Amino acid sequence: MKPHAWRQKSKTVVECTVCGRTIAKKDCRDTTFARANGACEIRVEGWCQGRAREFQHRLPTGRGGLWVPSNGLAVCGHGNTDGCHGFIHQNPNVAVKNGWTIPTGIDPALKPALVWMWVHFQARALLDDDGGFHLARGCQSCANYRVEPRGNCEDSDCNCPTDTESCAVGIDLRAGLIDHCLKWEAA
Repeated sequence: MKPHAWRQKSKTVVECTVCGRTIAKKDCRDTTFARANGACEIRVEGWCQGRAREFQHRLPTGRGGLWVPSNGLAVCGHGNTDGCHGFIHQNPNVAVKNGWTIPTGIDPALKPALVWMWVHFQARALLDDDGGFHLARGCQSCANYRVEPRGNCEDSDCNCPTDTESCAVGIDLRAGLIDHCLKWEAA
């Protein structure tokens, strides 16, 4: 399967030039919030309000970011002033280090983000445009991450790490917390 190559089709719709799939702004938000199960994906201690209310563009639209789930995070807060959304905008160096904001020219689908997952731990993950995520692993100090195929995953295109390795933040995947590719379906 070839990766998506998104282009802006209209103000509220993007289209893949490879497969012809389209994503509307509302569908992008719905898919992202479903991936987070309605909770904040960042959960910064002392800032987090719990429930996701905002869509954080990892690559802002003003710098070419598109309305696709890999470019979005479901975060708490109101505007850019409070909650985790406010933290991201008030702490840009931390946001870039954690993949919550990414530099211009980087494909969001290829840059891991530190996200809070439904199994109640934080890990670096590649976010996809179908509402799923794939754990990434690598050196946290240099942020050189890679994703390796998982031998027992049912998804032939999955790039989850192997179950004999630890994820980027040291979660032992052999403990059974992650036993298959983590996919969400939009409600």
